[in-house]
Amino acid sequence: MSVILPFPGIRYNLAQAGPLSDLIAPPYDIIGPDLQKTLHHRSPYNVIRLILGQAQPGDDAKTNQYSRAADLWQKWRASGILAKDPQPALYRYQTSFAIKTPAGLTEKTRPGFVALLKLHEYSEGKVLPHERTLAGPKEDRFQLLLRARAHFSQVLMLYPDPSGQVDQALGEAPPRGTDPWSSEDDAGVTHSMWPITDPATIQAVAQHLAARPLYIADGHHRYETALAYRRYLRERSPLFAQGIDYIMAYFTPVEHPGLVIFPYHRLVHNLPQRRLSGLFKKLEASFQIERALLSPLSQGQNRRDFIQSLIERGQDRTVFGMVDGTAGHGYFLSRKPPDPEKRHLHSELENVLSRLDVVTLEDLALIDTLAIKPKDLLNEKYIAYVTDYDRALDAVSQPPNQLAFLMNPTPVRDVIRVADLHGIMPEKSTYFFPKLATGMVMNAMEE
Repeated sequence: MSVILPFPGIRYNLAQAGPLSDLIAPPYDIIGPDLQKTLHHRSPYNVIRLILGQAQPGDDAKTNQYSRAADLWQKWRASGILAKDPQPALYRYQTSFAIKTPAGLTEKTRPGFVALLKLHEYSEGKVLPHERTLAGPKEDRFQLLLRARAHFSQVLMLYPDPSGQVDQALGEAPPRGTDPWSSEDDAGVTHSMWPITDPATIQAVAQHLAARPLYIADGHHRYETALAYRRYLRERSPLFAQGIDYIMAYFTPVEHPGLVIFPYHRLVHNLPQRRLSGLFKKLEASFQIERALLSPLSQGQNRRDFIQSLIERGQDRTVFGMVDGTAGHGYFLSRKPPDPEKRHLHSELENVLSRLDVVTLEDLALIDTLAIKPKDLLNEKYIAYVTDYDRALDAVSQPPNQLAFLMNPTPVRDVIRVADLHGIMPEKSTYFFPKLATGMVMNAMEE
């Protein structure tokens, strides 16, 4: 069974630290160098200084961005910039946002809550991943966890709750006498949070999650880092092992309409021209190709119609939009039905994966047709990943870009199905939106 616990959160004292909008940051793994500098300059107390400090000349194994983060964590707590809540709580966390569609903006709200989650190895089948992780990011997060002994941000977890029992228990508004805190981030998302301290509510939520599997939506590297850190301390420093069995996590229901997944569109760039030779003839081996009547390159009705058609065609089949950046033509690539005689040769997991849009695109278009190696996809040697279709289409006609492949999002049911079968999806299969804001609440492991 899964175990969650309330905890006394560490939060910014806004009277000393300033407005919350100056203090929060996106998750570390989507912060580029320019945004990192911007956040460092935004406030001397921005959480970027804890989660993604800047390297400095003379840094070594002892003194570096991780040691500086640990020092700041202690200094901010001692000076009152950060303060601990008086009692353990679950933290209701709601995000309000708008998503772009061909018909215009659609307003949504995603409910959730923050708690401590007991760590489980994947082999136990209680916490299930769906993405492959890389050694570099895990080592980076390990060094930070080793020195700071704190959870600065949450892993995003999904749980099944078709009847909405958890949301009903937690409520949609703060309890009487409870003051929420909120902020709008740079993406226009409003993040709102308040504590839930009622023992009966906490027990009801914990009992519901105890009987359900949990799925990692975002934060695989941090979760696996917490597992590695637990193993490390148990072996080397058991006296300092307090708090290592839990990780701070955000939980949201699988079925809620506010759970949004964006696709990662693919921009092909710098590919040798010989690989583009005879492109359509090669694609016809796996796809039915239909040219769009009008080019989607210019923003306006033509583009909206192209994207809307892609969405509609994707309701019952695997289909991609492909745009030639040089000629400006748009195409719809619909996968030809696979040979049914070969299906019995594969496992259930292999059959499920083979039906995913992202697997079809990578295997049949990028690897087989364009001869891009899997390691080059991972390292973005010839491929750039973009979550906004306007950005992809605006960029495709600009050198060194050559082609754009526009995708429909991976349905959450497919994410869950792959995880249930203990499978792993390709990198850049899902982009859960909105991202959680780091700095809304934090957890000190030793407490």
